[in-house]
Amino acid sequence: MFGRSDQLLTLDISPTTWDKGMTNVEGNIAGFLHNLTLSPAAERRTRPFLGIDECLNRREIEQLAQMLLQRGLVDSSAALWYETRERDGVIVGSFAGGIAKDSAFRGPDSLITDIGVPVKHGSWSDHRVLQMLVVHFTSYDNLILLSENTRNNADGLRSILREVVGPSLKDRSDVLSLTALFKKGKTSIDQYTGDVTSFFERGHYQSGYVEILL
Repeated sequence: MFGRSDQLLTLDISPTTWDKGMTNVEGNIAGFLHNLTLSPAAERRTRPFLGIDECLNRREIEQLAQMLLQRGLVDSSAALWYETRERDGVIVGSFAGGIAKDSAFRGPDSLITDIGVPVKHGSWSDHRVLQMLVVHFTSYDNLILLSENTRNNADGLRSILREVVGPSLKDRSDVLSLTALFKKGKTSIDQYTGDVTSFFERGHYQSGYVEILL
């Protein structure tokens, strides 16, 4: 994770039901957003938080996040998934996504010198990705999601954003903002990172949920 914040927060994981009738056994995102009480304005981060989806686990995106932080265009950035990793068939532990031996996410003085490889067939659901994102509303007014998961599958990332997150933010009387910057399949990674940079340079964040295809 890049930036000043390294606290991992979690949502209530008790089973709930979304308004659209889907059973939610991973956590109540809608309830969290409806019940969230904001801290005083003076205690909140004025620059946005940048969350990176696993499908964009690329060196270019890591470099983009570092550049945005260095230029003061974001307050902090983090991968939105965790990986269980193993070495010689033995579980090493669970690590924030994006970790590699030469990654900026790990310093040279790490206590674990060999974190092994991701466990095969391990997965981190779209719902958990969004849990890790929206919990940052406790400190930030503006959240930005980078993803190339543009599918409209039931219970998928865009469906949850459109049918759960969007309506929940719309019901609030404040200016909380979540913008999803989706990379289209034919867009080159250089074009995408350039367009994302331009978005942050403009600095216009609309309240509620907004999705933009780049």
